Amino acid sequence: MKLSYTVTIRQFVTTVFLLSLTILSANATSPEAKFDGYIIKLKKGHGFMPLNGFRSLGDLTELSVDFGDYYHLNSANSFSEIDLNAIKTNPDVEYIEPNYLYTHLDHGGAVQPASIQDPLFKSQWSLFNTGHNTWIPNSPPGIDVNAVKGWEIAKGGSDVVIAIIDSGIDYNHPDLKKNLWINEAEKNGKPGVDDDGNGFIDDIYGYDFANEDGDPMDGLGHGTHVAGIIGASHNGEGIRGVMNNVKIMSLKFLTDKGPGDTKNAIRAVDYAIKNGAQIINNSWGGGDYSQAMYDAFMAAAEKNIIITAAAGNSNVDNDVTPKYPASYKVPNLITVAAHNALEGRASFSNYGKNSVSIYAPGLDIVSTDLKSNYIWSTGTSVATPIITGALGLLLSMEPGISYTEAKNRLMETSIKTPELLKYAQAGRLDIYRLLTNLRN
Repeated sequence: MKLSYTVTIRQFVTTVFLLSLTILSANATSPEAKFDGYIIKLKKGHGFMPLNGFRSLGDLTELSVDFGDYYHLNSANSFSEIDLNAIKTNPDVEYIEPNYLYTHLDHGGAVQPASIQDPLFKSQWSLFNTGHNTWIPNSPPGIDVNAVKGWEIAKGGSDVVIAIIDSGIDYNHPDLKKNLWINEAEKNGKPGVDDDGNGFIDDIYGYDFANEDGDPMDGLGHGTHVAGIIGASHNGEGIRGVMNNVKIMSLKFLTDKGPGDTKNAIRAVDYAIKNGAQIINNSWGGGDYSQAMYDAFMAAAEKNIIITAAAGNSNVDNDVTPKYPASYKVPNLITVAAHNALEGRASFSNYGKNSVSIYAPGLDIVSTDLKSNYIWSTGTSVATPIITGALGLLLSMEPGISYTEAKNRLMETSIKTPELLKYAQAGRLDIYRLLTNLRN
């Protein structure tokens, strides 16, 4: 298949997808802010008598995370205001909130044949923009993240662990196998046994919270795409990730049909914290503010873990209309907007002079897909893992760096243009400048 034909199909599919895409709102009063039951957090030193009463209202499940006592009450269709008020006013209850549903944040793409191998790097304009390898005719060269020059300094390290909370990862993909996080105790243990005693059975590559099993195989493709952007091997086939060497942990909370929820998102964060992740990538969004999600991100901050999140794809000002998880006011959060090959904000990208941190390329980004394939995709969802990978390179050079210093370095070494600075705190990513601490 010739590349020119592929471009035509890609543009057609993207246009159709853009017209049909529905993005979940973060406005709690909107019917699009969907949820599934409630999350209850109990106060420290609570009694257990209230739990019996809560169970009479629906199925009550303990979430078993280290940063508090949380329960999921699965009774969204039977709750009354009287029931809610009874729980809210219980002296042992710290808060109750909806268990919001989330979805991935991208604009789709078109699968390319697996027979297209190493030459795909020439299509990765985000890493090396020649001026002829974007979908925009006659775009200027050099509007990229300066990855090739950055790789002269660092290509990553196996001590860097990055958790991807998403739809799982196709851990059989040839471009990803080398860079997967592996729980050796479970890999070398007995099937069906919790060999390392961490409460999860057969969690070799991470965990599937959506289906409650140890197999986080991706059935949607989104998490696999994110993983390739961060860490596809520089192995002479397929694409190149921002990092050549990394350990990627797969934490599946989005189902194969798309939705995920708060209760599984916070459990995934807890797993990442317990198992040594240094960065957690979140290319998803939806719902309203969740105190439980805030608590989880703050628990990560206490362990010096960086959180990256996609700003959203609805072309709105996050300063005015917050989008989550991008708008949580936690110190370890980096919110990512998308820019195009003309060095402008992508037309779909959310923005926020105070609430959005930085830009990365977010249009027509090729990466790994299911069954050894590759796919082009667009959105802040694909800009975010570019930032995650760049931070991973920094951590490989400076293992003890704090999230505060890493965030400051990332933003202060960005390429700042007046147009981009209208819409975010910093400009666009430059990996070489980040790794050399080159500031304006």
